[in-house]
Amino acid sequence: MLRATSRRISQSVLLRRPRPPSPELLFLPFLYPPVSRNLRWLRSSLSVSSIEPSPNPPRPRRTYSTTTCHVAMPDTLVGIDGGYNPGSNPVGLKGRDITSVEGPSLLIVDTPRLRDSVKKKARIIGGISEDKHEVLATFEACIRVGRIARAQLMLNTITNLLDITSPLLVGAHNTFLKALLNRALAENSQDSLRVFYTWYEDTMKRELNISGDATTMGLLMEGCFAVAEKRHGTRYIQQYFSQWKEQGRDINEVFALSILSDEHVIAVAKICGLKPDDMSEKYKNLYLEEAVEPAITKVANVQSSDVKGSSLAAIKQSLASLTDPDAMPSRHSFGQDDVTFQIERQKHLEMDAMKSAHERWKKDHEQLVERGIAPLRNSVNTLLWSWHQALVPLIKQELQRVAEAEENPGYPSAPDRCLYGPFLRLMTPEKVAAVVILEIIRMQNSQLNGEGTKSSHAVMAIGKILEQEYYAQELAKRKNRDIFGSLEKEELGELFNNMAMFRAVIKKARQKMLENPQQTVDLMLEWPGSVKAKLGAVLISMLLHCAKISITKLLPNGERSIQHHPAIQHAYNYVKGRRLGVLKLHPDVVQKLGSQPLRGSSMGRNLPMLVPPLPWLAWNEGGYYYTRSRVVRTKASKEQDIYVQTASNRGDLDQLFQGLDVLGQTAWKINKRVFDVVLHVWNEGEEFADIPPRDTGLDIPPEPAPNENPRVRMEWVKEVRRIKVLEKNNHSQRCNINLKLEIARAFLFEKFYFPHNVDFRGRAYPIPPNLNHIGDDLSRGLLMFDEGKELGENGLRWLKIHCANLAGYDKASFTDRVKFVDENLEDVIDSAENPLGGRRWWLKAEDPWQCLAACISITGALKLPDPTKYKCHTIVAQDGTCNGLQHYAALGGDLEGAKQVNLEPSDKPQDVYTGVAELVKAQVKKDADAGNSVAILLLGHITRKVVKQSVMTNVYGVTFIGARAQIQKQLEDNPAIPRQEVVRCAGYLARLVFDGIKSVFTGATKIQHWLALTARMISRSVSPAQYGDLKDHHNGVLQDSKNSHIRRKGKVEFMTSVVWTTPLRMAVVQPYRQESSVIVQTNLQKIYISDPSAIDQVNSKKQMTAFPPNFIHSLDATHMLLSARKCAEIGITFAAVHDSFWTHPSDVDKLNRILREAFIELHSVNIMEKLKDEFETRYKGYKYLVSIPRHAPQAKLIKAARKQYAMEILEKSGLTVVEDLEWELERDRLLASEDPQERQKGEKMITPSVILHRAGGARVVEVQEPLGAELGEVPSSAAVERAMAQQDVFDDGDDDSAMDKSSTIEAMIADGEEAHMELDNFDEDREAQETEKMLPPTTTRETLATGIHVWVPLEFPPLPPKGDFEVERLKNSQYFFS
Repeated sequence: MLRATSRRISQSVLLRRPRPPSPELLFLPFLYPPVSRNLRWLRSSLSVSSIEPSPNPPRPRRTYSTTTCHVAMPDTLVGIDGGYNPGSNPVGLKGRDITSVEGPSLLIVDTPRLRDSVKKKARIIGGISEDKHEVLATFEACIRVGRIARAQLMLNTITNLLDITSPLLVGAHNTFLKALLNRALAENSQDSLRVFYTWYEDTMKRELNISGDATTMGLLMEGCFAVAEKRHGTRYIQQYFSQWKEQGRDINEVFALSILSDEHVIAVAKICGLKPDDMSEKYKNLYLEEAVEPAITKVANVQSSDVKGSSLAAIKQSLASLTDPDAMPSRHSFGQDDVTFQIERQKHLEMDAMKSAHERWKKDHEQLVERGIAPLRNSVNTLLWSWHQALVPLIKQELQRVAEAEENPGYPSAPDRCLYGPFLRLMTPEKVAAVVILEIIRMQNSQLNGEGTKSSHAVMAIGKILEQEYYAQELAKRKNRDIFGSLEKEELGELFNNMAMFRAVIKKARQKMLENPQQTVDLMLEWPGSVKAKLGAVLISMLLHCAKISITKLLPNGERSIQHHPAIQHAYNYVKGRRLGVLKLHPDVVQKLGSQPLRGSSMGRNLPMLVPPLPWLAWNEGGYYYTRSRVVRTKASKEQDIYVQTASNRGDLDQLFQGLDVLGQTAWKINKRVFDVVLHVWNEGEEFADIPPRDTGLDIPPEPAPNENPRVRMEWVKEVRRIKVLEKNNHSQRCNINLKLEIARAFLFEKFYFPHNVDFRGRAYPIPPNLNHIGDDLSRGLLMFDEGKELGENGLRWLKIHCANLAGYDKASFTDRVKFVDENLEDVIDSAENPLGGRRWWLKAEDPWQCLAACISITGALKLPDPTKYKCHTIVAQDGTCNGLQHYAALGGDLEGAKQVNLEPSDKPQDVYTGVAELVKAQVKKDADAGNSVAILLLGHITRKVVKQSVMTNVYGVTFIGARAQIQKQLEDNPAIPRQEVVRCAGYLARLVFDGIKSVFTGATKIQHWLALTARMISRSVSPAQYGDLKDHHNGVLQDSKNSHIRRKGKVEFMTSVVWTTPLRMAVVQPYRQESSVIVQTNLQKIYISDPSAIDQVNSKKQMTAFPPNFIHSLDATHMLLSARKCAEIGITFAAVHDSFWTHPSDVDKLNRILREAFIELHSVNIMEKLKDEFETRYKGYKYLVSIPRHAPQAKLIKAARKQYAMEILEKSGLTVVEDLEWELERDRLLASEDPQERQKGEKMITPSVILHRAGGARVVEVQEPLGAELGEVPSSAAVERAMAQQDVFDDGDDDSAMDKSSTIEAMIADGEEAHMELDNFDEDREAQETEKMLPPTTTRETLATGIHVWVPLEFPPLPPKGDFEVERLKNSQYFFS
């Protein structure tokens, strides 16, 4: 309720000013130059026909700027629903209007600041928290559920906590006023109405001197119409109008709100003597015409009959939109056309997921009861219904206990109930129970390892989904949220067929909303983390108690016994020495979920859409119609949110929005012929293609005797564990497939769409998580384009090439691939006409389900007299050749690498995986000849498939451990390799694979090294924004502390993340920081939650190891979105999965041209040079802490200079890290002075950086620290990191200095949990963690242990020289994407 309470805040933050689409929005290269230069490489748009710049290019409206836009770091952020989180001003509005900044200036947000002290746990007095966020959110919840008396107590606390001028305070009192007014109107009580006016006149106006805003005035005037004596009400309206006018305010501000009905607005205008010309156009027309009531209101009500059951009530509820004026659609109705119908269906799809699941469970349960069947022993739906029926009474009992706690907050459990109780009341117990059960099932479906869900994750997930469901419930009630209510009827004809018109219409509608002031009531706060944790825990505890499953046991006497077992268990697992609480479903429940249809019971809200997604217009505006989504997926990173929201407000994300809109406009449908085959196979329950069997058929081997050899027993334990894991994985996979099939069945005859957003690197993903085109072979095989296009001249050829690719014959020339399909044409036709009863040739393909779809289309085309006329819906994919290596080869001009990844023209496609495999084979043969036992074992078993995954992921930062695991997985399927030798063989091969990559991609290796080195330097630097805070180390603000999550006396915090700008002007912020957690004690277990408002120190190692792959990800994401926009311009249907681009067979030739020219356009400039330029601008004036060996000659001079400075100037024996930094900054200040004497003094100062500079610079003597897993680099030890964690920053070793003994680089950059990278090809979190463990030593332990550290200016190393490859040669490479 208390969000965006200031109009000035909400207008500029919530709704970015719509910008007219411009063909000149795309500028390449993308990185803003820090100095003025000849920008000949600028392009006004992406050209498909030519890459040559015009001799006199037109001047674009928005050009590159030499300026930068600095934005202050706000304390808190705008929430997902566009509201305002309490605490401070929103993003970018501290003393500046970011929308007025001339783009495209470089966006730079001030370096975050670490907290000065530990945040104290808020006290709870009388059941009311003293935490500002908690009390505001709880106050909102109390108002929502009508607990006015308790809300008043909280409002008193809020008044004491907030400044009297705070807009939040006005909003809180407005919220309370509205609750009082609603109560008075509901009770039709004049006494309650007096309480309403007394609160304003006595409390707000006299005691607090709060006169209120437009919302306050609207509420007061609305209350006047409820006054019993009409003449008194009229007089009050005149008094409040005079009061408003005396303040110099316009009454139209009040009228623009939705507080007063249209009739009351006209009545106020007439009472106050306003003329029609004094009012807005809308009310001017209403003032002059008679109000027309809906005709239905004049029809007499139908007398209800004595009908048993709920059918009549259900019918009435369904007809409410036709009979209840308040529930009727907007006056700007759409009419009875199909578009309107689909939009209405979309609303139900988004809003009624929980309700439909609840009704389905109930229906199945009742049908079984009527048939006399025990419900607990049958379908999943009736099982879930039984849980629901048991959980609802427990929730109601808990609500009673909450009420008792609020009356008597003194007993032990009362404070917690007073905290979460108001939030539990926000939805009905029936809806809460359904949400909890559905989320538990959803989490189980997402756990493919069968090991259960971490209870800490489950607790927070339950709290979060309840919050989202509440938001959705409230947003659906708001008429102004329905954008289509503002659209004109005549604009709908071509709306969904014209993307440009669609965007323009939505912008126009939102602009109308923007012009109307927002209310300072009915706004929603983010729920506090502690509330979500406690609420989730108490609800899960209830479900653990009541959720049962019936198990039939065979007794020794032969009788059967039915026992009721807990369906969900809370247990503890030990992971790497840590005890983690987990929730596990009973095996029989898992079996049911994997073998029975869910029938809509757990599909969730984020489903495919029945209408085209809303165009993205802001960071939180786009995609679904009634559910909020973020355009960028961030993971609890305040810094990322700041950049995203600020860039959105500035218009920097317009190009990103347009690319995502193209992806969302692609219409899909289910391939019914493939679906029929899948459904038949699924119902049979046998293993087929990638569908696991219903029953694995594996039996637990007999347990060895107690006196058996321990080794035999150990092997038995391993085998049992292997079978158990296989069974769990099998069930989990069936659950996942079951969900996909349910969604496919529901959409079987529908045309649907996938709204898209991006991760923090700019990679696009469909928002619906289950069935989508980014999924596995089964998902892709089930999907096809809704629009069919005739094959045309080359369509059948490309369809055959596509079929050959799917069959695994993808390394031959195009001609040979077509020949391959022609030679197997009988099998292709047999596969299409008799997929299960025939020869099943399609099952031999690498991607069988997609291959089946291709066979069906080829057969359909060949049956026509003219195959070119066949309307094809099948997708043809164009895949890049290890796309990451393609970008590396282009960046470094690596000629040999370019040949390997098909950037160079050739007669047949080059295969980097085969190339590396051949190098590995040669080395294995050589080692085998030399007698290497592992090499001898592997002779003849090295295939392309064995090395492919490790080669593909190496470019994205896979570690040696990760590559070994990937190869091990391939070797485990080879019976010729003894199981006990698999790990050793995998490690041996991983080293050879890394060596092979390094020998081929020399240029890429150098680029990756430079990226990792610069990331390390950035993450170990301090910014000018931090310099001003150094005084706090001397003025008593900071104290000595061992807590690394706060600012500490004598220590410097490393707060700088690696930030860069993509070609689409999206600022990418790496989120890797330490995380400070707060313990929340719940009745389930202790839960650790992180404070989303806090920004901790960076994790230097993770910033360093993640930057190279993340930078490459941002480039391939840019290439994809640029290609998508151009495809939309020329009318090509387009879909993509990162580096696999899809279109109709007839359009593949056009798509290929677009892909090449987009790649050339992207790399036609020196991207690395532009990145270096941006870094030099973004990190100008930063100081970097460099390490040099203690034995170096410069080290002795530095130690002597420090000792002299400390004794003569500071009169102490040594320097702290802060004092050494201040010494360097003082020299910089003197050198920059306008006073010649000060400049001369600065020139004479000899600081450690001066000594180092005179010796040739830091890079001459700097300790060569490891940079983690580089391309083809094989780490061997973690000694370096352990040594660094033990050394002192400025311990010069020859005196008892005052240096902080714990201020090492690694002590200042403690490990933290890495942010989640969503939906990638491998687990990058795990990879980064493994990289930290595997950092190789480049110097001895003695060298590191005796090193010293020096503050130097942050200066980036020279870029590696670029090779001879010219990216323009790509134009003639037919196998670039194939």
